[in-house]
Amino acid sequence: MTPLPPEGLQDLLLDLRRARQDAAEERRLRNALLQGLSLVSSPRSAEAMTEEMLAILQSTLDFEAAFLLIPDESGSLTTWASTLPQFEQATWEIGPLFSRVQPGVF
Repeated sequence: MTPLPPEGLQDLLLDLRRARQDAAEERRLRNALLQGLSLVSSPRSAEAMTEEMLAILQSTLDFEAAFLLIPDESGSLTTWASTLPQFEQATWEIGPLFSRVQPGVF
């Protein structure tokens, strides 16, 4: 039976494991950035590009749902693109929540 490595060696092994995990995460993010750059430089419609960009972001940032909202002529916000079909035709009135979020204040 082999004795356990000294504590210092165990710390080095933990550091190596963390460094490998960090490197894998950085590779994943770099690949997502390259996918986004490739998408932006390709000849696609704005709608198709937006939907694909949301898919790239969703796989990278691991969120359940996202949608891009644009103001309509009545001043409400309408969904321009969404990761969930049930929000594709949604409209939101600009109330206190959106008033706080728009300038970036939560």
